[in-house]
Amino acid sequence: MFEVTFIKEIKNVEEKFIANLTKRQLVCILAGTFLCVPVYMYMKPVIGKEICDWLILIVGLLSGLMGWYKKNGLYFEEYVKIMMHYRFLINQKRICRFETEMEKEIEKLYRMKSDRLEAIRRKRVER
Repeated sequence: MFEVTFIKEIKNVEEKFIANLTKRQLVCILAGTFLCVPVYMYMKPVIGKEICDWLILIVGLLSGLMGWYKKNGLYFEEYVKIMMHYRFLINQKRICRFETEMEKEIEKLYRMKSDRLEAIRRKRVER
């Protein structure tokens, strides 16, 4: 029996380049490799083996995420940029206060009293 698969969304299709990898994934693997090897060789004597291992793990993980991670049609760096913008710039604490009529009247009376006191103080200073 023959089976034919159909892709529901055409934008989900990615052209494979070499070894069943897309061009983006291949570039990210090569970039991660060419970043990790010199970092390990030159930074190991300076910062020590353990910290250097963690640094290489982070660099490799970031390069892998940039190549493979895709959420809602966005690549990793686009998604992180939007999330950082949302978390730190847009999503700030908002204060909402509802004033009752009584509070408005009290505020009005307070302003009138403070204006009267200010007028009395000015008269004393002028004398």
